[in-house]
Amino acid sequence: MKEMVPPHNEYVCWLDIMGTQEKMLSSIYTSGNNIFRLHAAVLRGLRKVSKAADVRAYPVMDGVYLTAKKTRAIQRLMRFVFQDLADTFVESKFIHQFLVRGAIAYGPIYHGTQVTDKVSQDLDSATLGYYKDSLLLGTPMIQAYEGEKYAPPFGLYVHESARAFCPEDGKTFSYRWWDWWRAAASSHSHNSYYRNRSFIAYFARRLKSYFSECELNSKRLNYPIEKIQAHRAVAEEYFRNVM
Repeated sequence: MKEMVPPHNEYVCWLDIMGTQEKMLSSIYTSGNNIFRLHAAVLRGLRKVSKAADVRAYPVMDGVYLTAKKTRAIQRLMRFVFQDLADTFVESKFIHQFLVRGAIAYGPIYHGTQVTDKVSQDLDSATLGYYKDSLLLGTPMIQAYEGEKYAPPFGLYVHESARAFCPEDGKTFSYRWWDWWRAAASSHSHNSYYRNRSFIAYFARRLKSYFSECELNSKRLNYPIEKIQAHRAVAEEYFRNVM
């Protein structure tokens, strides 16, 4: 492994569906549908930011790691994906609604694409190229994965590694939570601003109603009342200006 090139710093975001284990034990059809809708939203987001060639995705069942070198690229991608999933949420019946949340960190990582035959001839085999290209490793992966539990439903937690970093390409992640919905509601167009702001308010109300419905079906969903109340409280704080 002496032939490995030095790792380079990038943003790493972990985004996943909340409560997949319980839903999969209850219905593989429902959980599978949710998982596919998550990854479809990510793929649409990647196409949206296709000009930022340094943005990459590493899917892992009910979640995905997203990487980018530039602040604006990862912010634009996350803003689009959360907005897309919020659209899906409000358009779905209760039984098909699902929650997502994520976390972002910053630091040195290795992409599998960096592996050459000087490092490992087996991994660099042309017939198994897809295998090594799906590999990602680095401390930010752990920080993002572990930080996800601090994020509100439909929110993004910012690890201190990303908060402390001051990039040259634009605004950094300055606070513990990144309010994607504020950026999504902003627009140079006066009409678009109020249309998007109105949608976020509507989404926040639907989210509040979702938790109320969960309380009525707590046993059926295997979703303890205390967890429902905790998730609702942190969601209300996150969307405090629009709920």
